[in-house]
Amino acid sequence: MYFLMRPLLIILVTLCVYWQMFDATKQFTAYDDNAYVTNQRLVKNLSGATVKEIFEPTTSVASNYHPLTVLSLAIDYKLWGRDARAFGLVNLALHILTSMLVLVLLRQLIGGNLLPEIGALWFAIHPLHVESVAWVSGRKDVLFGVFFAASIVLYLRYLETPTTRSLVLCFVTFALSCLSKPTAIVLPLLLVFIDLWHGRGLRLRSVVEKIPFLIISSIIGLITLRLQSDAGAIADSDTFSIWERIGIASYGYVMYWVHFIWPLNLNAFYPYPHVNGVFAMPCYYYAFAIIPVVVGVVVGWLWRGPVIPAKAGIHAKESSSRRCRGETHVSPAGPSSSRRTRGSMFRDGALRRWIPAFAGMTASAGETASAGETASAGETASAGETASAGETASAGETASAGETVSAGETASAGETASAGETASAGETASAGETASRPYDVSPIHRHPGETASRPYTSLGLSWYTISIILVLQIISVGQVIMADRYTYIPMIGMLLVALSGIAYLMHRWKGATLTVVTVFTIAQGVLTFRQVGMWHDTKTLWTSILERSGNTGSDEAVRRKNLSDGYLPIYIYRGIHYFEKGNAQASYDDLRALLEFPSPRTDAYERLGLLAGMMGKIDESITAYTSAINLGDASADAYLNRGIGYLRTGRPNDARRDFETGLTRNPLPETDVRLGKLRVTGDQ
Repeated sequence: MYFLMRPLLIILVTLCVYWQMFDATKQFTAYDDNAYVTNQRLVKNLSGATVKEIFEPTTSVASNYHPLTVLSLAIDYKLWGRDARAFGLVNLALHILTSMLVLVLLRQLIGGNLLPEIGALWFAIHPLHVESVAWVSGRKDVLFGVFFAASIVLYLRYLETPTTRSLVLCFVTFALSCLSKPTAIVLPLLLVFIDLWHGRGLRLRSVVEKIPFLIISSIIGLITLRLQSDAGAIADSDTFSIWERIGIASYGYVMYWVHFIWPLNLNAFYPYPHVNGVFAMPCYYYAFAIIPVVVGVVVGWLWRGPVIPAKAGIHAKESSSRRCRGETHVSPAGPSSSRRTRGSMFRDGALRRWIPAFAGMTASAGETASAGETASAGETASAGETASAGETASAGETASAGETVSAGETASAGETASAGETASAGETASAGETASRPYDVSPIHRHPGETASRPYTSLGLSWYTISIILVLQIISVGQVIMADRYTYIPMIGMLLVALSGIAYLMHRWKGATLTVVTVFTIAQGVLTFRQVGMWHDTKTLWTSILERSGNTGSDEAVRRKNLSDGYLPIYIYRGIHYFEKGNAQASYDDLRALLEFPSPRTDAYERLGLLAGMMGKIDESITAYTSAINLGDASADAYLNRGIGYLRTGRPNDARRDFETGLTRNPLPETDVRLGKLRVTGDQ
């Protein structure tokens, strides 16, 4: 019962920090909610025909292919109508479910102490996740997160107890995750690294198992790439140079960690670096490229240490079947040192040459050595090579004759198992055999001198790198250099690293570490509660983004600096929102930024032209309409209104040309009337 209280406490805390989402006055925002819900016919008209259309590979919603997300929103619309609060609460429920799956996942990976609960709580209440939860359009993140986490949980269960059912369910949940958000296509690569971490290696069976996953990833990836290309969401190849792309990706890779550790002043819009409204790459961005290289070296160094033997799973079953047939036992980490297949690229030292970035798989402590031999982590001890009496052999070191070391434990001189045996916790292996056991994953209780948390750091860094790589803007998509929502699944890798650090520090400064963890947890809750409020409605969202730009000074000085820094899209969004609400002056104040900084938004220029004309600012109106027309997709109204402006400034010939062009695009009655008068009188 006490064990169940912890998940309930996590749920309760999560509900408290997201309490503002229960506000009945919550509204949809104009930040994609119109594309996903309020103006989306596939969502508003749920039927058998629309469900079929939703899943067609040619159907694009917000320049993406995520049919399961669209279907879930359509079901919500059928049930709740335009109640934005209900949509948000469904997001919250999915987020809580994902948090519980993360708790299960962490318990599978690092055991049953308090560390999994800390990790799951941080996942649930971290401010970086507010965007995915409080934003209605964040449905794709929380829905894909549920299936992604479930797929990993099922795969870890499969490694422990290999059944066809577990593997099939893992594949099904992976497919559902891909249909919720294409970012899930990286999961097969993550499974490969889990295999390596688990001590399974890259064997034929494990590779064949991934083929169906790779097929789904390829299909979803190609569909998404085509839809985004057709929608113009992907920047042209010459927009950024290869070095600029490396700098941008490295900046994002590092800054997500900064925001995880120091989640102050998070924003919903992080523009590319601009100077005077023009993209300009700061020199220090290139320095960030060093960090991923360092991480690769660190991960490679960490992976040279003891890997995690599979517990009573695939390899245990294989070993058992061999023993029944009287064959030589093969350990989870590979064959004994005396029976290694020479030249195999999938085992031990040779793997380092094939995966240099992550320094490969090595024989772990707990690997079977031939009689009289002890295999150290990543090494093979020849017969008779032992530690001298009285020395302590930790995991990955050579124990003295007759001594053996279970994974991650320290065997002092005098502690022996029976001849040639390795005893796991509470188990006894028969002579000449090694009984594998899971890596002791309770690092918080270890001796301070041991490196129990090392494998979790390597797995965490690998998880983060694999799951974040598609959104690092190497292929530039959208208007932002980074987004909080992109950390939804990568944060699990961050948590593994953080929990490893906590376990390490607990041995040395337990009181101080607990204090820091407590303060950080409370701070997350407070910051998340504040962050939720910015997603209440469109005006609040756009205004909060501009207020969090970090620029200070007078209102006009802040406005000028924001525009110079690349926040022009936010002023346009807010100006259009004011326009639709009938607030002409506020709309003009925001949209007049278009007279200073260019934009590809034809509709924004047309609205500015109309507002300026209504206010008697004819020259500004003509300038705005000219910019809209020069973009090539202006409406017939733009030609009509610019023509009227020309008439008011005494340029009838220019007006006549605009009226005639407007009639060829769309024969508006007013245009026809004004052109007729102009031909007769040469005036209005």
